[in-house]
Amino acid sequence: MAVRRSTRRKLIVLAALGGCAVAVGLAVLLPRGHGQAGSGSALPPSPPGVREAMAFSSRGAAGLVAAALELVVGQGHAQAALWPVGNSRWVCVMVDGAGKFYDLDLGMSADAFAGLLEGGFKPASPDGARTAGIYRAVARRAVPEFNELRGDRVLVLVCPRAEWPGLSLRWPAVTATGK
Repeated sequence: MAVRRSTRRKLIVLAALGGCAVAVGLAVLLPRGHGQAGSGSALPPSPPGVREAMAFSSRGAAGLVAAALELVVGQGHAQAALWPVGNSRWVCVMVDGAGKFYDLDLGMSADAFAGLLEGGFKPASPDGARTAGIYRAVARRAVPEFNELRGDRVLVLVCPRAEWPGLSLRWPAVTATGK
């Protein structure tokens, strides 16, 4: 049976799009483990009461967020960490800037994030909140299938890049019923 040239082209385009969809799906699912993203080995789930360290990564969905932010702030001036919370995902974006401030999404509390207040971060001023809103919007667009109704959230941190290595930021504690 002969296939018309236009039908064959459509099938090739559909196959290419399907391959892209699989690649994006894998990029979203692979960093959802409990280990350092990109470390090659997933660690077992943390016991209740343990606060996992934020693992900033250039792979998977976190890498997509960092790359999108770098288009706004410049190469090497942003990083992102992704953390699965039940069926939702929380994203922490860190952007190079003067001062140290944070801006939390709905339902988040600064007290829940170990290292945030201890690291000298302060709530964002009105001007800082507007800037953080831009970073949050970029992050939401970069995370595949970001859904606020499902519980996906973004934490924005602004801090001088020279201080990034000395930070000890942790996600909220894991409870006995999950995260």
